[in-house]
Amino acid sequence: MEADFNQQLFSALEAYANWINTSVFPKLDEAYHLHLTCITNLFDVLEKKALIAPDPYRNDKRTTDIIAPEGTAYSEGDRSTVLGARTGEYEAMVDYVCNYVKFSLDMKMDTLNKMLVLNRTFLWSSFSSNSPKPNTRGLATVVNIAKNGAPGMTLSLLNENVNIASTTSEDIEKGITTVLRYKREAYKADIRKRIVLSSEFNNEKAYQSPALFQAELRTLFPKLMPKIPYASEIVDELIKEETAANKAELRAKLLSSLRVVEETKKSKQAEIDTHAMIMDAVRTMGGIAESYEVILGKIRENHNVLESEKNSFMDKLKKLIRSIFGIEDPPVDYEVVITDSKTNAKRKETIHFNQFVAEMVKRAKYYAASAVKGSPAYEKLNSQSDQVIFEFVSKQISENNRVYVLLGALDEYFKNTVDKLNRSKIKGLKMELTTLKNVLQKVNQQRADFASYVEEKAQMKSLGINES
Repeated sequence: MEADFNQQLFSALEAYANWINTSVFPKLDEAYHLHLTCITNLFDVLEKKALIAPDPYRNDKRTTDIIAPEGTAYSEGDRSTVLGARTGEYEAMVDYVCNYVKFSLDMKMDTLNKMLVLNRTFLWSSFSSNSPKPNTRGLATVVNIAKNGAPGMTLSLLNENVNIASTTSEDIEKGITTVLRYKREAYKADIRKRIVLSSEFNNEKAYQSPALFQAELRTLFPKLMPKIPYASEIVDELIKEETAANKAELRAKLLSSLRVVEETKKSKQAEIDTHAMIMDAVRTMGGIAESYEVILGKIRENHNVLESEKNSFMDKLKKLIRSIFGIEDPPVDYEVVITDSKTNAKRKETIHFNQFVAEMVKRAKYYAASAVKGSPAYEKLNSQSDQVIFEFVSKQISENNRVYVLLGALDEYFKNTVDKLNRSKIKGLKMELTTLKNVLQKVNQQRADFASYVEEKAQMKSLGINES
């Protein structure tokens, strides 16, 4: 009986571990990255509207461990500053998890518990300005303020990112608790293997009472499980499963909790609206417009800083002559260095600044208009076939990825070319480029999901498989 239970338990744990590695961890990683994208977009909007004040020193802070932001109360007058600091810390911590934490069954329970606490910094699933939690209450309040009088695109962006933050936060919570459950049961299983099933364990004495079972474990624990902490709460569960009057019920419940239920595809799948799928990508492109608006402001200021350095006698004389005769200023060209992300090879390219800016302005206006349902631009696209919209979205992704690369090179050009005395006047684009990249990645993912579904459907049709 005992041997049969242990065999079932060890087999169940092995299958559970495999399921976590192949299913839970990939979903957890995906949830974290999507969560980071949406909170970055959300906090960025709030910063632009001056509803939260970014911590000026956050880029100088080094993150080496998972530490959740404080959740203490604060005065209304300090809300902007406090929330700015806490959202900045939260974003930095989620970014740290995404890029530096390796999801594996070797993770310490302490790390997993810290991740849980971090995930509860903001209660996204009960996001309300009446929340008893200061962080959630404050953030929900400023989001509601941002919504007041906001254009449709901004309103949609805020609602969407809060909803995604809620969904991904729930996925993260579920994933972490699943791994913690495994860690607890694996710890108990390790005690069974190394102590209870060892020849040194006095079964006759231990099974007389829970107290004697515990005493036997405590005696052998330092010897047979050195350097492993004795977790009293978890060990007490094991003792009940071994000695309690209802141990059969407890064991059955344990095995049931470790049963892996594989998700199976339903024979009848709900019909997916492919047109809505590809139009979702069009609406998401509205986020590009907001990124471009902020970036345009910064590169114009940086351009003006460089232009202000042209104060030689000849520069002044040329400006005077153009002013007298009404001659337009000559076009400004910047020779930037582009680095290939794959080969690391460098090449030079010329940016015609005025033309480049004009094109960005044009794109920003178009994306902002086409992202709003009911607008002429949106309805014109909506009337096209799925294939035409797909090709349009693909083209926009390609062109905007090129703009993204050029903006990165232009950012470096401004920083490296400006006079040392004016260096502090140059506004960096790191944050804005990260936001832009996240938007482009999301659009690309939506486009890929559409293409994958359409291709799968076509293959099934060619094989004579009817989904209905």
